[in-house]
Amino acid sequence: MITILYIHGFLSSPQSSKARVTEAWLRQHRPDIGFICPALSAYPQQARQQLDNVVRAHGEDNHAKPHPLVAIGSSLGGFWATYLLENRQIERAVLI
Repeated sequence: MITILYIHGFLSSPQSSKARVTEAWLRQHRPDIGFICPALSAYPQQARQQLDNVVRAHGEDNHAKPHPLVAIGSSLGGFWATYLLENRQIERAVLI
């Protein structure tokens, strides 16, 4: 199963309209796709560590059979999605 990591923008949250609409659409139309949207710190080092932990936990949860993790990055979340791509922690990303 593919899992989407939705990365919100600066001073946003998992409760943003884009995150909620994306999650609702996936639940209705693609229940086979997982959805993760962590609440990230406004401080860069903490946000990076949080994302690294999410990616690591995803890999540990799916160690027997790898499941792709892809990202949707909104605003500053696009920067973080690029960071994860460049460090080969995720397979693909869409930047909004």
